[in-house]
Amino acid sequence: HMTQLTDAEVDRVAACKVSVAHCPESNMKLASGSCPVPRLLAAGVNVALGTDGCASNNDLDMFGEMRTAALHAKLIASNPEALPAPEALHMATLAGARALGLGDVTGSLEPGKAADIQAVQLGGVESTPVYSVASHLVYCTGRHQVTDVWVAGRRVLAGRRFTTLDEAAVVAKVHARRDAQRGREQGLSRVPPTPGRRGSGAPRSAPRPPTAQPPRSREGGGSTS
Repeated sequence: HMTQLTDAEVDRVAACKVSVAHCPESNMKLASGSCPVPRLLAAGVNVALGTDGCASNNDLDMFGEMRTAALHAKLIASNPEALPAPEALHMATLAGARALGLGDVTGSLEPGKAADIQAVQLGGVESTPVYSVASHLVYCTGRHQVTDVWVAGRRVLAGRRFTTLDEAAVVAKVHARRDAQRGREQGLSRVPPTPGRRGSGAPRSAPRPPTAQPPRSREGGGSTS
């Protein structure tokens, strides 16, 4: 995620036309460092936006990621004008498509491209008034405001309801897997430790005292004493 770049490496990334997947919330949670997004953009690097996995970024919310990226860039650059809202929105859309080699297919609404569209409700009290759509999408919009989604023209979310998934069945399946995992963990915690085994937490057995041996008789019988 390019969190430990030197100035020379920034120039090398730009020269090699490397795309960067910026995952600011994951980097913060793991204390991985800070991606120098303003420097990369100034060098002409294509910087996309990502969430990383759910183990290091629990909500996987791209709207939250845009906001965090924009604020974090301003902080590390000590410049309130670093990474303006339109640039953050670009990172979450077309820059991501270009990073995947799909810049001619998706990432923006243009004739000939796939109809990948989100409808976002900006008419609620939390989004009123709207002066700049880009600023609102980056700084004060959440995923709960997404009402409809089309993927390649196919409507997969309609009025916040999935059209291709049984949501109740998916949730039930996830809960069943969670309960099974908890059962396995509890079963392991009940396994009694092996006495004397290192790392088991049980005290080691005390050494046995030496057993007294009877005196050996000399050849031909008789006692040695």
